[in-house]
Amino acid sequence: MISQRMQIRPSRSDERGALMALTQSAFGAPAEAQLVGALIDEPLETPSFVAELDGELIGHVLYSQLTGPDKALALGPLTVRQQWRDMQVGTQLTRQTLSQLRDDGWQSVFVLGAPGYYERFGFKSELADRVRSQYQGPYLLAKELVPGALSNFDGAI
Repeated sequence: MISQRMQIRPSRSDERGALMALTQSAFGAPAEAQLVGALIDEPLETPSFVAELDGELIGHVLYSQLTGPDKALALGPLTVRQQWRDMQVGTQLTRQTLSQLRDDGWQSVFVLGAPGYYERFGFKSELADRVRSQYQGPYLLAKELVPGALSNFDGAI
């Protein structure tokens, strides 16, 4: 089974080019790959994790520090190599990294994405309704890594 052979680990700085290539291949256009490069180059924290199988990078998830709620991140993009989709790579990558981020002291995560996909990880649009964002609506979701982390926040992200 893939999940038993796959390793999820923080990405390394020497993998920047491989991460951009993986992202461009998975999305079929350079825009998402350019976003990955730009976010990695930002001075804010960008926790980045890969799924590796037999020495090949088959998945990547990038988180970016947000201004707004204390210790908040944005998730995205989440990338899985085309031939490994529907094999729980993205699910395992997301679950393990959210747990790691909580252990690292992060308090909440926001994502702009498909509710049907991200709700299974505990993301809720109702939590994101508490913030102001140009992306406000049903596709902006949030997850508290620490219970109550967003309960008193009233502001923009």
